[in-house]
Amino acid sequence: MEQADQQYFDDEFDPRCLFSDDVCDPSGSDSVGPLDRILNAHCDDGAESDSDLESVPGQFVLTVQDILCNWTVEQKVEHSKVTALLQSLESVPLLSALPSTARSLVKTPRKYHVKDVRGSGKYLHVDDFIDEAKALIKDGIEVNGQFFTVSITGFAGDAPAKALVLEFKHCNGKSGCTRCNVRGEWSEKSSRTYYDNDNAAPRTHEEFLSQSSDDDYHRGTTRLTDISTLSLPKSFSLDYLHLLPLGCFRTLVYLWIFGKKEENIGAAARRALYEKSAQMRPHAPGAFCRKPRTLQEAHYFKDTE
Repeated sequence: MEQADQQYFDDEFDPRCLFSDDVCDPSGSDSVGPLDRILNAHCDDGAESDSDLESVPGQFVLTVQDILCNWTVEQKVEHSKVTALLQSLESVPLLSALPSTARSLVKTPRKYHVKDVRGSGKYLHVDDFIDEAKALIKDGIEVNGQFFTVSITGFAGDAPAKALVLEFKHCNGKSGCTRCNVRGEWSEKSSRTYYDNDNAAPRTHEEFLSQSSDDDYHRGTTRLTDISTLSLPKSFSLDYLHLLPLGCFRTLVYLWIFGKKEENIGAAARRALYEKSAQMRPHAPGAFCRKPRTLQEAHYFKDTE
Protein backbone atom coordinates (compact mmCIF):
# COMPACT_ATOMS: atom_id res chain seq x y z
CA MET A 1 0.00 0.00 0.00
CA GLU A 2 2.75 2.50 0.91
CA GLN A 3 4.59 1.71 -2.31
CA ALA A 4 1.43 2.24 -4.37
CA ASP A 5 0.73 5.55 -2.64
CA GLN A 6 4.29 6.75 -3.23
CA GLN A 7 4.06 5.81 -6.89
CA TYR A 8 0.87 7.84 -7.24
CA PHE A 9 2.25 11.00 -5.71
CA ASP A 10 5.39 10.75 -7.84
CA ASP A 11 3.31 10.58 -11.05
CA GLU A 12 1.70 13.55 -12.73
CA PHE A 13 -1.96 13.19 -11.90
CA ASP A 14 -4.50 12.80 -14.70
CA PRO A 15 -8.06 12.10 -13.50
CA ARG A 16 -8.77 10.15 -16.72
CA CYS A 17 -6.18 7.59 -15.62
CA LEU A 18 -7.74 7.20 -12.17
CA PHE A 19 -9.51 3.99 -13.21
CA SER A 20 -9.00 1.35 -15.91
CA ASP A 21 -11.17 -1.47 -17.25
CA ASP A 22 -9.02 -4.30 -15.86
CA VAL A 23 -9.33 -3.54 -12.17
CA CYS A 24 -7.59 -6.60 -10.83
CA ASP A 25 -5.15 -7.30 -13.66
CA PRO A 26 -1.66 -6.80 -12.24
CA SER A 27 -0.16 -6.56 -15.71
CA GLY A 28 1.92 -3.48 -14.98
CA SER A 29 0.96 -1.94 -18.32
CA ASP A 30 0.67 1.81 -18.86
CA SER A 31 -3.15 1.53 -18.90
CA VAL A 32 -3.22 0.58 -15.22
CA GLY A 33 -3.99 3.63 -13.11
CA PRO A 34 -2.92 4.38 -9.52
CA LEU A 35 -6.14 3.01 -8.05
CA ASP A 36 -5.59 -0.21 -10.01
CA ARG A 37 -2.24 -0.60 -8.31
CA ILE A 38 -3.87 -0.10 -4.90
CA LEU A 39 -6.53 -2.69 -5.69
CA ASN A 40 -3.93 -5.15 -6.95
CA ALA A 41 -2.29 -5.07 -3.54
CA HIS A 42 -5.47 -6.56 -2.06
CA CYS A 43 -6.92 -8.71 -4.87
CA ASP A 44 -5.85 -12.17 -5.97
CA ASP A 45 -4.91 -12.72 -9.59
CA GLY A 46 -8.04 -13.19 -11.69
CA ALA A 47 -10.45 -12.29 -8.86
CA GLU A 48 -13.66 -10.94 -10.35
CA SER A 49 -16.50 -11.77 -7.96
CA ASP A 50 -18.30 -9.22 -5.80
CA SER A 51 -17.20 -11.04 -2.66
CA ASP A 52 -13.55 -10.51 -3.62
CA LEU A 53 -14.15 -6.83 -4.20
CA GLU A 54 -15.96 -6.49 -0.88
CA SER A 55 -12.88 -7.91 0.86
CA VAL A 56 -10.90 -4.79 0.00
CA PRO A 57 -10.36 -3.00 3.34
CA GLY A 58 -11.71 0.46 4.17
CA GLN A 59 -8.20 1.87 3.80
CA PHE A 60 -8.78 1.79 0.05
CA VAL A 61 -11.63 4.30 0.33
CA LEU A 62 -9.51 6.53 2.55
CA THR A 63 -6.67 6.41 0.02
CA VAL A 64 -8.99 7.36 -2.82
CA GLN A 65 -10.39 10.16 -0.68
CA ASP A 66 -6.88 11.53 -0.03
CA ILE A 67 -6.06 11.37 -3.74
CA LEU A 68 -9.19 13.27 -4.72
CA CYS A 69 -8.68 15.80 -1.93
CA ASN A 70 -5.10 16.55 -2.99
CA TRP A 71 -6.14 16.78 -6.62
CA THR A 72 -8.95 19.22 -5.80
CA VAL A 73 -6.69 21.53 -3.81
CA GLU A 74 -3.55 21.37 -5.97
CA GLN A 75 -5.35 21.71 -9.31
CA LYS A 76 -7.81 24.31 -7.92
CA VAL A 77 -10.82 22.45 -9.27
CA GLU A 78 -14.20 24.12 -8.90
CA HIS A 79 -16.18 22.62 -6.02
CA SER A 80 -19.26 22.20 -8.20
CA LYS A 81 -17.31 19.91 -10.55
CA VAL A 82 -15.81 17.93 -7.68
CA THR A 83 -19.27 17.45 -6.17
CA ALA A 84 -20.57 16.19 -9.52
CA LEU A 85 -17.68 13.70 -9.69
CA LEU A 86 -18.30 12.45 -6.15
CA GLN A 87 -22.00 11.96 -6.82
CA SER A 88 -21.15 9.96 -9.94
CA LEU A 89 -18.75 7.75 -7.97
CA GLU A 90 -21.53 6.84 -5.52
CA SER A 91 -22.72 4.25 -8.05
CA VAL A 92 -19.40 2.38 -7.70
CA PRO A 93 -19.79 -0.17 -4.87
CA LEU A 94 -16.25 0.28 -3.58
CA LEU A 95 -16.56 4.08 -3.51
CA SER A 96 -20.05 4.53 -2.09
CA ALA A 97 -18.54 5.57 1.25
CA LEU A 98 -16.82 8.63 -0.24
CA PRO A 99 -18.09 12.08 0.81
CA SER A 100 -20.91 13.35 -1.38
CA THR A 101 -19.82 17.01 -1.54
CA ALA A 102 -16.55 18.83 -2.17
CA ARG A 103 -16.78 20.67 1.12
CA SER A 104 -16.91 17.38 3.02
CA LEU A 105 -14.06 16.03 0.91
CA VAL A 106 -11.50 18.79 1.46
CA LYS A 107 -12.58 19.44 5.08
CA THR A 108 -11.77 23.13 4.98
CA PRO A 109 -10.79 24.19 8.52
CA ARG A 110 -13.07 26.79 10.06
CA LYS A 111 -12.13 29.08 12.90
CA TYR A 112 -14.80 30.65 15.04
CA HIS A 113 -14.19 33.68 17.20
CA VAL A 114 -16.64 33.86 20.09
CA LYS A 115 -17.52 37.47 20.86
CA ASP A 116 -18.20 38.34 24.49
CA VAL A 117 -21.38 40.43 24.40
CA ARG A 118 -22.06 42.57 27.44
CA GLY A 119 -24.03 45.63 28.41
CA SER A 120 -26.46 46.37 25.59
CA GLY A 121 -26.53 42.75 24.45
CA LYS A 122 -25.60 43.79 20.89
CA TYR A 123 -22.71 42.50 18.83
CA LEU A 124 -20.77 45.75 18.33
CA HIS A 125 -18.15 45.33 15.61
CA VAL A 126 -16.91 48.92 15.87
CA ASP A 127 -15.66 48.64 19.46
CA ASP A 128 -12.66 46.46 18.59
CA PHE A 129 -11.78 48.75 15.69
CA ILE A 130 -11.86 51.86 17.88
CA ASP A 131 -9.66 50.28 20.56
CA GLU A 132 -7.09 49.25 17.94
CA ALA A 133 -7.28 52.63 16.17
CA LYS A 134 -6.60 54.52 19.40
CA ALA A 135 -3.54 52.36 20.08
CA LEU A 136 -2.20 52.85 16.55
CA ILE A 137 -2.72 56.62 16.65
CA LYS A 138 -0.93 56.83 19.98
CA ASP A 139 1.97 54.42 19.38
CA GLY A 140 2.20 54.13 15.58
CA ILE A 141 3.16 50.91 13.81
CA GLU A 142 6.41 49.37 12.60
CA VAL A 143 6.42 47.46 9.29
CA ASN A 144 9.58 45.80 7.95
CA GLY A 145 11.77 47.90 10.22
CA GLN A 146 10.15 51.19 9.20
CA PHE A 147 8.02 53.20 11.62
CA PHE A 148 4.76 54.81 10.52
CA THR A 149 2.43 57.21 12.29
CA VAL A 150 -1.30 56.56 11.93
CA SER A 151 -4.00 59.17 11.49
CA ILE A 152 -7.64 58.42 10.64
CA THR A 153 -9.26 61.43 8.99
CA GLY A 154 -12.40 60.13 7.30
CA PHE A 155 -14.92 57.40 6.60
CA ALA A 156 -16.98 56.50 3.56
CA GLY A 157 -20.45 55.02 3.90
CA ASP A 158 -24.01 55.41 2.72
CA ALA A 159 -26.59 57.46 4.62
CA PRO A 160 -28.17 54.62 6.68
CA ALA A 161 -24.77 53.30 7.79
CA LYS A 162 -23.58 56.79 8.69
CA ALA A 163 -26.68 57.45 10.79
CA LEU A 164 -26.27 54.11 12.56
CA VAL A 165 -22.58 54.56 13.41
CA LEU A 166 -22.82 58.23 14.42
CA GLU A 167 -26.05 57.75 16.40
CA PHE A 168 -28.11 60.51 14.77
CA LYS A 169 -31.40 60.81 12.90
CA HIS A 170 -31.69 59.18 9.50
CA CYS A 171 -31.56 61.29 6.36
CA ASN A 172 -35.35 61.47 5.97
CA GLY A 173 -35.89 62.86 9.47
CA LYS A 174 -36.71 66.49 10.17
CA SER A 175 -33.23 66.96 11.68
CA GLY A 176 -31.49 64.52 9.37
CA CYS A 177 -29.05 66.87 7.59
CA THR A 178 -25.47 65.91 8.48
CA ARG A 179 -23.94 69.24 7.46
CA CYS A 180 -26.20 72.05 8.68
CA ASN A 181 -28.42 72.91 11.65
CA VAL A 182 -31.57 72.99 9.54
CA ARG A 183 -34.99 71.61 10.30
CA GLY A 184 -36.82 70.08 7.36
CA GLU A 185 -40.48 70.09 6.44
CA TRP A 186 -42.34 66.86 5.83
CA SER A 187 -44.44 66.60 2.65
CA GLU A 188 -47.44 64.30 2.83
CA LYS A 189 -47.81 64.44 -0.94
CA SER A 190 -44.37 63.09 -1.81
CA SER A 191 -43.52 61.39 1.52
CA ARG A 192 -40.24 63.28 1.67
CA THR A 193 -38.51 65.79 3.94
CA TYR A 194 -37.39 69.04 2.32
CA TYR A 195 -34.66 71.35 3.65
CA ASP A 196 -35.31 74.81 2.20
CA ASN A 197 -33.02 76.94 4.38
CA ASP A 198 -29.85 77.69 2.38
CA ASN A 199 -28.32 79.88 5.12
CA ALA A 200 -28.38 77.44 8.04
CA ALA A 201 -25.33 77.33 10.31
CA PRO A 202 -22.98 74.40 9.69
CA ARG A 203 -22.58 71.71 12.32
CA THR A 204 -19.24 71.81 14.18
CA HIS A 205 -17.18 69.17 15.92
CA GLU A 206 -17.56 70.90 19.30
CA GLU A 207 -21.35 71.01 18.97
CA PHE A 208 -21.37 67.37 17.92
CA LEU A 209 -19.42 66.35 21.03
CA SER A 210 -21.59 68.37 23.41
CA GLN A 211 -24.82 67.59 21.52
CA SER A 212 -25.93 71.15 22.23
CA SER A 213 -26.98 72.34 18.78
CA ASP A 214 -30.01 70.14 18.07
CA ASP A 215 -31.63 67.79 20.55
CA ASP A 216 -33.63 66.03 17.82
CA TYR A 217 -30.51 65.33 15.77
CA HIS A 218 -28.72 63.03 18.21
CA ARG A 219 -30.04 59.62 19.22
CA GLY A 220 -27.10 58.63 21.39
CA THR A 221 -23.34 58.98 21.86
CA THR A 222 -21.06 57.34 19.33
CA ARG A 223 -17.74 55.80 20.34
CA LEU A 224 -16.11 57.36 17.28
CA THR A 225 -15.67 60.49 19.37
CA ASP A 226 -12.82 58.60 21.10
CA ILE A 227 -10.72 58.87 17.92
CA SER A 228 -8.93 62.17 18.35
CA THR A 229 -8.07 62.71 14.67
CA LEU A 230 -11.69 62.81 13.53
CA SER A 231 -13.78 65.93 13.00
CA LEU A 232 -17.43 64.93 13.22
CA PRO A 233 -19.57 64.92 11.22
CA LYS A 234 -17.35 66.30 8.42
CA SER A 235 -15.09 63.25 8.57
CA PHE A 236 -17.90 61.28 6.94
CA SER A 237 -18.28 61.87 3.21
CA LEU A 238 -21.63 62.72 1.69
CA ASP A 239 -23.63 59.81 0.31
CA TYR A 240 -23.18 60.06 -3.46
CA LEU A 241 -25.40 57.02 -4.07
CA HIS A 242 -28.55 58.45 -2.48
CA LEU A 243 -27.87 62.11 -3.27
CA LEU A 244 -27.19 61.86 -7.02
CA PRO A 245 -28.02 58.55 -8.81
CA LEU A 246 -30.97 57.67 -6.57
CA GLY A 247 -31.73 61.29 -5.69
CA CYS A 248 -31.41 64.14 -8.18
CA PHE A 249 -30.95 62.04 -11.32
CA ARG A 250 -33.87 59.72 -10.64
CA THR A 251 -36.12 62.65 -9.71
CA LEU A 252 -35.34 64.37 -13.01
CA VAL A 253 -36.05 61.18 -14.97
CA TYR A 254 -39.38 60.80 -13.17
CA LEU A 255 -40.35 64.37 -14.05
CA TRP A 256 -39.34 64.03 -17.70
CA ILE A 257 -40.98 60.63 -18.24
CA PHE A 258 -43.84 60.34 -15.76
CA GLY A 259 -44.39 63.96 -14.71
CA LYS A 260 -47.33 66.23 -15.37
CA LYS A 261 -47.98 67.63 -18.81
CA GLU A 262 -46.03 70.81 -18.16
CA GLU A 263 -43.07 68.78 -16.79
CA ASN A 264 -42.65 65.76 -19.09
CA ILE A 265 -40.99 65.75 -22.50
CA GLY A 266 -44.02 64.65 -24.49
CA ALA A 267 -45.30 61.36 -25.90
CA ALA A 268 -43.24 61.39 -29.11
CA ALA A 269 -39.98 62.09 -27.29
CA ARG A 270 -40.77 59.40 -24.72
CA ARG A 271 -41.29 56.77 -27.42
CA ALA A 272 -38.00 57.74 -29.03
CA LEU A 273 -36.20 57.45 -25.69
CA TYR A 274 -37.78 54.06 -25.03
CA GLU A 275 -36.46 52.76 -28.35
CA LYS A 276 -33.00 54.26 -27.88
CA SER A 277 -32.65 52.89 -24.36
CA ALA A 278 -33.63 49.40 -25.57
CA GLN A 279 -31.05 49.59 -28.37
CA MET A 280 -28.35 50.78 -25.96
CA ARG A 281 -28.72 47.90 -23.48
CA PRO A 282 -26.67 45.24 -25.41
CA HIS A 283 -23.80 47.71 -25.80
CA ALA A 284 -23.42 48.61 -22.11
CA PRO A 285 -19.83 47.93 -20.93
CA GLY A 286 -19.26 44.81 -18.89
CA ALA A 287 -17.66 46.93 -16.15
CA PHE A 288 -21.16 47.88 -14.99
CA CYS A 289 -22.64 45.29 -12.66
CA ARG A 290 -26.14 45.82 -14.07
CA LYS A 291 -27.21 46.51 -17.64
CA PRO A 292 -29.70 49.39 -17.94
CA ARG A 293 -33.34 48.60 -18.57
CA THR A 294 -35.57 50.72 -20.78
CA LEU A 295 -36.82 54.04 -19.46
CA GLN A 296 -40.29 52.52 -19.17
CA GLU A 297 -38.93 50.71 -16.09
CA ALA A 298 -37.30 53.79 -14.57
CA HIS A 299 -39.28 53.24 -11.35
CA TYR A 300 -37.11 50.17 -10.68
CA PHE A 301 -33.73 51.62 -11.68
CA LYS A 302 -30.71 50.94 -9.47
CA ASP A 303 -27.81 53.36 -9.12
CA THR A 304 -25.69 51.92 -11.96
CA GLU A 305 -28.63 52.18 -14.33
